[in-house]
Amino acid sequence: MRRNDYLLAGVICLTAMVLWVFQIANRDSGTTVVVKTNGHIYGTYRLDCNREVLINGHNLLVIKEGKAYMKWADCKDQLCVHQKEITLENESIICLPNKVIVEVSGGADTLPETDATVQ
Repeated sequence: MRRNDYLLAGVICLTAMVLWVFQIANRDSGTTVVVKTNGHIYGTYRLDCNREVLINGHNLLVIKEGKAYMKWADCKDQLCVHQKEITLENESIICLPNKVIVEVSGGADTLPETDATVQ
């Protein structure tokens, strides 16, 4: 390879790295967690409310301090339990054996409606 070939490869790599960093830096924190089982929405939960969600008796999702993670699952491989906490839009935790998808979404239009008010 010639000198110009190395220069071109370096410019392409540098451009790709800058675009990747720009994309990651511009991601927003999500406001809700959408849980799907078998392709159907199981529930939508706010990230700012601490809670534990038992999903069909197979997975335990914990939402705490604006983060969500899978605390327990009865599947053999336990990959979903070892995934990192999710907080940013479009991040997800997937449990293939139990067909569970947990995804962070954002924006005011994704917040669940109030179903009851207590005084």
